[in-house]
Amino acid sequence: MKKTLFTFAFLAFLSFKLSAQFVNGSIMPNWTMKDINGKTWDLYQLLNEGKSVILDMSAVWCGPCWNYHNSHKLKTFYEQYGPNGSISKNKAMVFLLESDCNSNDACLTKSAGCNNSSNQGDWSKDTPYPILNPAKPECQKILDPYRIGGYPTVYMVCPNRKGYKLGQPDANAMAAAIKKNCVTTDITEDNIIDQTLSIYPNPANEFITISFEIHTPTEVTVDIFNLLGEKVSSYIKSDKVTGTQEVIMETKSLLPGMYIVELKTSERSLVRKISVN
Repeated sequence: MKKTLFTFAFLAFLSFKLSAQFVNGSIMPNWTMKDINGKTWDLYQLLNEGKSVILDMSAVWCGPCWNYHNSHKLKTFYEQYGPNGSISKNKAMVFLLESDCNSNDACLTKSAGCNNSSNQGDWSKDTPYPILNPAKPECQKILDPYRIGGYPTVYMVCPNRKGYKLGQPDANAMAAAIKKNCVTTDITEDNIIDQTLSIYPNPANEFITISFEIHTPTEVTVDIFNLLGEKVSSYIKSDKVTGTQEVIMETKSLLPGMYIVELKTSERSLVRKISVN
């Protein structure tokens, strides 16, 4: 009997652990936070601008976090793909997010008044990207969807609101993860969908027409998301098509506001923002 009860308890515990694990591709909720310099950042605003967001979940007392921070992998990525990126400007945004919900801002700058004696050092030194330190109880509410299992852990949120756990990547791995998983608003000559992509009318009332050019035979999917990341409409063209295409989607049933339109092919994914009156 005791063995049976132990087995049941273990399986229940295992089930809880598995259910609590982060699932790549999950829709991540919005958050708004001020950095330690007082500037306000909104996740969905950054995503709406077509940026992928990199979050370094660390704690000031964590030795491995300090080592990863000082490897400058995030700094290198930020300098390559951030606002003044040497490879691609405004492709991504990077944040260090103090994630134990207990340490105050003074710990992040190694200033007088730090409430954590195990602080590893001045996290702001030589850090060009913002540092976030949300206070309780908002802190835990922001962190819960990421199911953090240990520090440090880097997460990526794509413009389509989907989140991915990256571990402790270097700059090349982060760039590769964006290329593999994230939608992009980049338009270059070799894109499968060329510069003819347009959505009209915008603002919309009863419907929108999505017009685009396909160079290579492919299936096409169009999804509309609200700003909570919820899919509110979808269209799938399963026949492989080429040439000029038009997709008409109804919008009169949507509440007034901003929406994200995501157009996907077998090789490419693009997002555009629309307004519904």
